[in-house]
Amino acid sequence: MKKLKPAQKIVLICFAVILLLLCAELLLRPRASKNTLATLLYNWQKYRSASKIWDPLAEEHDSDAIPKGNAAKARYRQGDYDSADQLLDEALKDKELAQLHYDRGNAQYRKDDLDKALESYKAAMLADPDDQDAKSNYELVLNRKGYKKPQKEDHEEDREQDTPQNDYDNTLNALDEQESLDRQKQEHQAQIPKERWW
Repeated sequence: MKKLKPAQKIVLICFAVILLLLCAELLLRPRASKNTLATLLYNWQKYRSASKIWDPLAEEHDSDAIPKGNAAKARYRQGDYDSADQLLDEALKDKELAQLHYDRGNAQYRKDDLDKALESYKAAMLADPDDQDAKSNYELVLNRKGYKKPQKEDHEEDREQDTPQNDYDNTLNALDEQESLDRQKQEHQAQIPKERWW
């Protein structure tokens, strides 16, 4: 039998340790391992296979909204928008996340439920004012509904009337102002010289 060189022994030991850690991960944390496998399948565009793994994880009654959100994304990619919307509704009962609201808005948009999609995108923007995707989709739905930004003369009349278009316009303006204030705050903090250490 041929004797191994020291470098070969080190490689063999490292391989054995990695294999042992992988086995321990599979045995001690099967849920995390399944989630990792489903994520890989999803990234490889094997949505049906990913869904088969995520669906049982999503059905477990615990407070983890992530498996439900992941299962909803897989169902959305398969074109099952009703099921995706239902899963995201359940996930949002467990935890309020901007991404879940955004994904739910996408499913509702695909179902042509534009009013609910607007509400979901609005919730996503309120949870994360920096979410440009939610803002873009919000504006897209407004345009699809035929909303036109009012002219200055029309804007004066709209203030007197409480209309959904006025509400949407106010929401967009408030989010723009919040984003501007956040940007100014970041710029101001960047301009403050750091204290010298001496």
